Amino acid sequence: QSREEYIATAEGRTFLVSTSRTPGAVEEETRTIHVLKDITDRREAERRYRELFDSIQEGLFFATPDGQFLDVNDAMVRMLGYDSREELLRADVSPHLYPTPAAKERFVRAITERGALRNYEETLRRKDGSLLHTMQNISAVRDAQGRVVQTRGLMLDVTEQKMFQSQLQRERDFNQKILNTTQSMILVLDTAGLISYVNRRCYEAGYKEEELIGHRMENWVEASQRLDFEAALQTTALGEQVENLE
Repeated sequence: QSREEYIATAEGRTFLVSTSRTPGAVEEETRTIHVLKDITDRREAERRYRELFDSIQEGLFFATPDGQFLDVNDAMVRMLGYDSREELLRADVSPHLYPTPAAKERFVRAITERGALRNYEETLRRKDGSLLHTMQNISAVRDAQGRVVQTRGLMLDVTEQKMFQSQLQRERDFNQKILNTTQSMILVLDTAGLISYVNRRCYEAGYKEEELIGHRMENWVEASQRLDFEAALQTTALGEQVENLE
């Protein structure tokens, strides 16, 4: 006995055709049985699901517990720099994705132990070798015995934000060095008039952090000059500049 299945269309409907061949009453006779199942609605639901899956701009993926992709959307293909979904799914690319083996081991261990990862940051490697910084939300699918049989996730490309944050941190470090090497005492006040930052020179002059941060600067001004100082702060708060206030 043999059995075959194929898809057929007729008058706008889609059918799953199952063909079976069985021996007849005599040795030379073979019976062929065709069973048609209308799967039009199922195919339409699959089409709509695929359209939704591929229209999302974030990377979506289904994967095995060890990280091999089972299905991905178009955004995922673009993010990883592959030419097509078929190319990405053709072989296990997971060893190439992770810059270090430890990164993959950490991911597998975390998803197994916790079952879900929220705002999980991971750096991957694109097809061309360049690095892709991602933010991922992943959930595990378990079988009746509690074993992880599949992972499903949403992946955001945060490479640009990472580069911007890195550049901003470098600028902050550079400015911090300037502020801390100048011989001038520099204090920053917030809009409430409280000290929010002082440079190193202030501490070298003998002040302590707990005496300054969060306190009002006018407390350190002589009583006879306090009114002039408060007026100068008010002038600055209005967007005007105060020159050479002694």
